[in-house]
Amino acid sequence: MNEDNQEKELSFLGHLEELRWRLVRSSVVIILTAIVLFYYTDPIVNNVYISMSKTSFPTYKFFCFISSQLGLSDILCANDIPIQIQSIEMTKQFSTNMYFALIGGLIVSFPFTFYQIWSFIKPGLKNNEAKATRWIVFNASILFFTGILFGYFLISPLCVQFFGGYKLTAQIQNNFTISSYMSMITTSTFLTGLLFELPVIMYLLAKIGILGADVLKKYRKHALVLGATGATGQELVKILLKDPIFEKVSIFVRRKVDPLCLKKKELEKAGGNKIKQIYDLIEGIDQSICKKLIADVKSSKIKVQVKINGNELRVDGKKKDDLQSVIQLIESSNIGIPIQFINFRD
Repeated sequence: MNEDNQEKELSFLGHLEELRWRLVRSSVVIILTAIVLFYYTDPIVNNVYISMSKTSFPTYKFFCFISSQLGLSDILCANDIPIQIQSIEMTKQFSTNMYFALIGGLIVSFPFTFYQIWSFIKPGLKNNEAKATRWIVFNASILFFTGILFGYFLISPLCVQFFGGYKLTAQIQNNFTISSYMSMITTSTFLTGLLFELPVIMYLLAKIGILGADVLKKYRKHALVLGATGATGQELVKILLKDPIFEKVSIFVRRKVDPLCLKKKELEKAGGNKIKQIYDLIEGIDQSICKKLIADVKSSKIKVQVKINGNELRVDGKKKDDLQSVIQLIESSNIGIPIQFINFRD
């Protein structure tokens, strides 16, 4: 009896020892990466942080390009970001450098750190669970770095542009400390990367039976975050399709129903504080559209006969090439509804 307890105790201590060494390895990699980032502080600060306070940053140029393409003049352009960055404490630049180096070490070494943690958890999984999660490290890393890019190139620049240009009055100038400026960019970018891990968390919770269709149905009115990458996305889609609403949407997707076939009607009250949106499914071609297509075919002088047949348009021709020309003409007409060509025969 005592020997059995001793084996269990040793087994438990062995697990703790393995966890300790995996955390040590992860910490060493994070610290080494942070030291490298600390060494290259000057180019990182200039190219990663300071560049975001200038109008030449890629995100600002992209929005300016979109604005010009949409004919909105320079409404989306960042013409000026009137901020000054300064340090007012003797040790603040050093502490800020340490902070962004450590966060940078966490970001760069995320795949290795996640792999170490997952390697400790994986032996406790069943065979089917281990098989279902064999790509978990890759998926988690892809989602994390996607979130980092999203946070750095979208969230952080918009925050810098908004807060940098926001003034209570023109008499007040925006002079930010280096710690507040760099911490805002670093923290928002890092947290966005962690936020993109939600699909992985949902997938794991679904696998162990904590998260199911009932939970998603109950809380979908509050928020719905869906990230689909490999096996993770497939499992989440399976869970969501058990819900009646997603099941109806899936029918349209499976049958390849074009959204242009749906005609939006006015909103209606559904009782209480709820409303419902009704769509009509368009069948056939409206008479006015048929007449327009007939006029287009006649003006093209293609040797075919065109006539209205109920809610369809019938085209007869002696040559297959003529019928192909009519098909191309109708496809390029941009009439606002999808056209299906049936009974094409020589």
